[in-house]
Amino acid sequence: MFKGWIDELLEKTWKAVQGTDIIIESPSAMIGIHMAEALCVPYFRAFPMPMTRTRSFPHPFATPNHPKGRLYNDMTYVLFDYAIWRAIAARTNTFRTTQLKIPPTSYDKLEIWKIPYLYSFSPSIVPSPLDWLDWIHCTGYWFLDNPQTGWKPDPKLKAFVEAKDTRPLVYIGFGSIIVSDPKEITRIIVEAVLLSNVRAIVSRGWSSRLQEGKNQEEDDMLTKYPDAIFSIHSVPHDWLFPQVRAVVHHGGAGTTAAGLRAGRPTIIKPFFADQFFWGERVEEMGIGRCIKQMTVESLSAALRVVSTDEHMLKLAKKVGEKILSETGVETAIQCIYRDMELAKARTLSSIQKTTFSNEDHIEDGWTLIDKSTSGSISPAP
Repeated sequence: MFKGWIDELLEKTWKAVQGTDIIIESPSAMIGIHMAEALCVPYFRAFPMPMTRTRSFPHPFATPNHPKGRLYNDMTYVLFDYAIWRAIAARTNTFRTTQLKIPPTSYDKLEIWKIPYLYSFSPSIVPSPLDWLDWIHCTGYWFLDNPQTGWKPDPKLKAFVEAKDTRPLVYIGFGSIIVSDPKEITRIIVEAVLLSNVRAIVSRGWSSRLQEGKNQEEDDMLTKYPDAIFSIHSVPHDWLFPQVRAVVHHGGAGTTAAGLRAGRPTIIKPFFADQFFWGERVEEMGIGRCIKQMTVESLSAALRVVSTDEHMLKLAKKVGEKILSETGVETAIQCIYRDMELAKARTLSSIQKTTFSNEDHIEDGWTLIDKSTSGSISPAP
């Protein structure tokens, strides 16, 4: 199944890049670097979380429960990149020789460390580590404001947001995360909201994946306290977040960015992958809380902090002001032009290394990576 998916990805990507002058790829796509060699064009990578080797903090997919030191941090990137390459090497090299008409390659010859990166997050959230090279850029966030043209808030939602009430208003939503027990998650949220004396706008994407007819109990829980909880399915973050006191979410890169730009204290309940990374970063900066185990007690305690701590609110507002002053898209464009020749040179260097090599194809291999991603990080403040 995986091999078939890789083959399809290679074929569709090769068709998509025909006629292009430059390739800018998410590293999760994995195979654009080979297309760049075939076309002899500059190659960049762009991503909303750090993927470049550093000793300052571990790979976002390998965040440990407790800091393990600089050597551990460094090795997480090497192992992650190499594991991915081993998984796709044989299929990729076959495609290189049969379709791209270029020699097979190896992990070392790809010269991953020379690839210019455009990171679409703020340097005020993740400062560039000292061991990152000059072509690794934290450009600032890339926001697309008002993407839902013509959207207008439901009058009932607007009335709830604008209601004169002494209780702080918070947003709670976990995107479309699949949870094992949506009913239990809903119960925890309702009880925590009531216990912490806040009002909440709850975006219940986690329950929309249930089979039809199985949402009624959750509906009943969320509508039982209309003066405290307003349930929605989705809402533009750039409209809502500036109007609430704090935001609670799963820690996705985009939602985290939206909450921080709004200058709001943040509670992150991570579920997997880089969500733990952003949760740790928010807590270390003093602008929120990361709760790894969500219970009524842990969520209500965090809600009380983010809804009443004036110092935290002040810090969050300062971060929001910094982010608002950044020009992420414009900076990224400038970096592309600045590093164009470097990106082209890396492509040509990789071509030279494979052209004068007689190495055999690398066989499929697999590296076991611990599925647990919970933990903490300690990047430079």
